[in-house]
Amino acid sequence: MSQQSISDEATTPIAAVTPILERALAFVVRDPFIAGLIISNAATFGLFVVLYRLVAEDFTPDRAWRTVLYLAVFPTAFFFAAAYNEAIFLFFALLSFYYMRKGHWWIACLFTFLASLTRSTAACLFVPFAYEYFRQLNFQWRKIDWHILSAIGIVGGTVIFMIYGYYMTHDALAFEHVQAQGDWHHFLTFPGIALLRALSVIRHNPILSFASIHNVMDLIPGLFILGVLLLSFVGPWKLKREYWAYPFYGLAVFLMVILVPEQGTFPIASLSRYMLEAFPAFVVLAAIGERRNFNIYYLAVCLPLLAFWLLQWLTGAWIV
Repeated sequence: MSQQSISDEATTPIAAVTPILERALAFVVRDPFIAGLIISNAATFGLFVVLYRLVAEDFTPDRAWRTVLYLAVFPTAFFFAAAYNEAIFLFFALLSFYYMRKGHWWIACLFTFLASLTRSTAACLFVPFAYEYFRQLNFQWRKIDWHILSAIGIVGGTVIFMIYGYYMTHDALAFEHVQAQGDWHHFLTFPGIALLRALSVIRHNPILSFASIHNVMDLIPGLFILGVLLLSFVGPWKLKREYWAYPFYGLAVFLMVILVPEQGTFPIASLSRYMLEAFPAFVVLAAIGERRNFNIYYLAVCLPLLAFWLLQWLTGAWIV
């Protein structure tokens, strides 16, 4: 695993599943990096299958196909195939989302638990869980039953990791404290502050400077995904209320990322990569893609950017 990959993994408060799987597979392939690539690519195939199945059942097969395509060609989608934990997290998150939609709460609990052992972003799954659970009860509080306890999976992985952290370091919140140390200096702030700080960096630096370019590379994809998610509620592509768990989850992911920016020159570092986890945005994009012109424009923009960013990353440049 590259130094950049190790650094990015370290910024994730909880990343337990991927290293465990890599270590297990490394006994067979004799190389942790190769093991990581195998795991990521297998998880990528799995998440595309689950995503297609989820969207096809809730909407149409045609929309499902475009959803997978648009996610696969997003400029930062190459991280799915790299030895990062984006793919395996989204695989578990999609499985949990799929079973929430079907009302199979304890199966969803299993996958939310695994997701929470993979990335701290799994906390965002509480939003679609709560919405789906009460929606399927027609928002009648008297119908609440013991299935609501299946929400424990969302925090279960976090609790176990805290116990492990205390055993290893005598600090149950070691994964959180490290965010304020090292090169990352993550801190909690109000929504929107990170975006304003990124705009300030762009405004106060030459447009072609390293600082400006990299803030633009994170800011534009992030705002694009945010705008698409908002279209879930207004306009010709708005979703019916029975599907609001989709945009609620996507907005929760976006909010969680911008609430803990980095100090310094790159407050929203890796925002464009984290937007891969906001899969509901691609469901909305797939609906817009029914218009042939949009489909052509999206592919014409994303495919060259994907190729260029991938080449930059492979040659050691800092992309996200």
